[in-house]
Amino acid sequence: MDSLKIKYDGVHMEDHSDSRSSTEVESLMSDGKQWHDVELNSPIRRTKRDGFLAILKSARWIIDTLLLLIIVALLVREKWGTPAVLQDPNIWQFGQDFTGVGPKFSSKITTFVRDESYAPNNTAEFFSEEVLDKWNKLMPGLTSGHEIPDDHHWHMIHCFDYMRQAIMCSADMALEGLETTFPDHNGGSDGWDSKHVCKDWSQVKSYLEGTLPIRVILCSYSIMEEDRAQADLGIAADIEEAHAPPPPEPAIKQPRKRFVGRRTAAKNVGVEQADGYGGAIQVSQARRPPRLLNQVPPEILDDPELKEAITLLPANYSFEIPKTIHRIRSSGAKRVALQMPEGLLLFATTISDILTQFCPGIETLIMGDVTYGACCIDDYTARALGCDLLVHYAHSCLIPVDVTKIKVLYVFVDISIDTTHLLATMERNFAPPKTIAIVGTIQFNATIHGARSALEKAGFKVLIPQIAPLSKGEILGCTSPRLSDTENVDLILYLGDGRFHLESIMIHNPEISAYRYDPYSRKLTRETYGHEEMQNLRKDAIQTAKGAKKWGLILGSLGRQGNPHTMTLIEDKLKSMGIPWVNLLLSEIFPGKLAMMSDVECWVQVACPRLSIDWGYAFPRPLLTPYEALVALNERQDWSKSGVYPMDYYAREGLGRTRDIKVST
Repeated sequence: MDSLKIKYDGVHMEDHSDSRSSTEVESLMSDGKQWHDVELNSPIRRTKRDGFLAILKSARWIIDTLLLLIIVALLVREKWGTPAVLQDPNIWQFGQDFTGVGPKFSSKITTFVRDESYAPNNTAEFFSEEVLDKWNKLMPGLTSGHEIPDDHHWHMIHCFDYMRQAIMCSADMALEGLETTFPDHNGGSDGWDSKHVCKDWSQVKSYLEGTLPIRVILCSYSIMEEDRAQADLGIAADIEEAHAPPPPEPAIKQPRKRFVGRRTAAKNVGVEQADGYGGAIQVSQARRPPRLLNQVPPEILDDPELKEAITLLPANYSFEIPKTIHRIRSSGAKRVALQMPEGLLLFATTISDILTQFCPGIETLIMGDVTYGACCIDDYTARALGCDLLVHYAHSCLIPVDVTKIKVLYVFVDISIDTTHLLATMERNFAPPKTIAIVGTIQFNATIHGARSALEKAGFKVLIPQIAPLSKGEILGCTSPRLSDTENVDLILYLGDGRFHLESIMIHNPEISAYRYDPYSRKLTRETYGHEEMQNLRKDAIQTAKGAKKWGLILGSLGRQGNPHTMTLIEDKLKSMGIPWVNLLLSEIFPGKLAMMSDVECWVQVACPRLSIDWGYAFPRPLLTPYEALVALNERQDWSKSGVYPMDYYAREGLGRTRDIKVST
């Protein structure tokens, strides 16, 4: 205390200096001393708070022991105790309104599962330019001029389906789990297969539908009140309006046409015609409701018996059984034809049993004729057998559904594979930044688009080429894209088994190295092709055909292989040159059968171009494709200048799509 007195002996209340702040003077004093303190050297008083803290500090071990005992008691109760039963569990469920004002809906544990009717993973239409443009218009961020990778659209589609389920969840009180459908090498979670606490959507929907009239009335009343407030001009305006003379009657004039209800229009049409205004009101036709053919209802998707039946089929093969059942029921089909390539025929009877079980009263026919590709869709035979619907498996929509003679459902049979091994194999064998063009059959189209982002992250430049109207990345044995020199493609990667489709893009791009990844054997192989030998054989056949005295034209009858308009195009050219010919209709073409007609010196087959390219040397006479026939007749230029044999048979302007209007022109 003596030191404090000595410290403040020279300090007086009236001392101050304009050059120094009060803060500086206060800093000379101890903390907590202000100018208004009465007695600087008085003893410090102890507050009640300090005393209470001292007691707690001395007895803290007692408090810790008490808390530990409470925790142990709770654990024992949790382990061996009987859980309490709530009288009204609906009150205590997650996310409820405890005030009692709002509606109460029951909650349930829900798993978000990808719904292919909203976001199909195996329909290549999502990757067409028209559909992607429509999706982009819904998202302004995608129209800002920034480059969006192609796989972003695939991811965006599933994000929309996830948001749809989140909205229907109404009030999710659970954090997203760690479950994911991502491959092991990808971090994070995509949210699928995670558990969520959701409101019962059926109850929410019923509540919204039940309160719709009340909400409409309240909304109308609110709008009416706003209009009244805006139109209120005060008491003076009301008095002026009361004493104002009545307005003159408006001149009668022809009423403007307007939209009215059908009942009102039908009631007033006679009166209006009598007054001379019959053309003012027109009865509008009822608009047909939109048809959602592929939107599978929940009673089919969520059928537990159907889900159990589908487990009889391979889990990584998407046969789209729910969509097929929905199409059969909605179309009222009674006899259904099933057509699939030989590799899938072992599943045909299982699929047939499932369809007949869940579509009572129908009959299924398994078509056993050989099916080489999408051009072999046999709607003619299915119609002849009295079928109402044809389900064609494992090929894309090469023949449009509006052209076929009966209703057709295409099932692409999307096959899921382990992309982790594919990506690891590519990184091990190729060094970035190589440019890779990835192609494959329609079964692996979704995998092609899904693997693109991972390859780009590894440093590769990935290109998914397209030859319209096929999907991006899809190739056929007779149709494949021609890769531009400006794209600087280093290699072609084909995803699929076999070489038939791969050889198509190899023929069309002879200067680019090609590799094949077989998802079944999980092997990456370097593939080669004898381009010079093939082109020399085809040139010799064309040269021999130029001197032929009689030609034979074969129209393929295996499914839709034969195009009559293409055949007519060649017939017109032969007729103008005075060359006789004979027509032949064959489903399959063999050398021995053609050898029986020895007077024919040249054959042209309007069926499968690869038959002439692969096996033309085995026939006793030249067997030309439509393109080679037009070259021999001096109607088309050959490939000598470019050195590239064309493989565009089913391209937008290919000879496989010759139309009647082109022939007449």
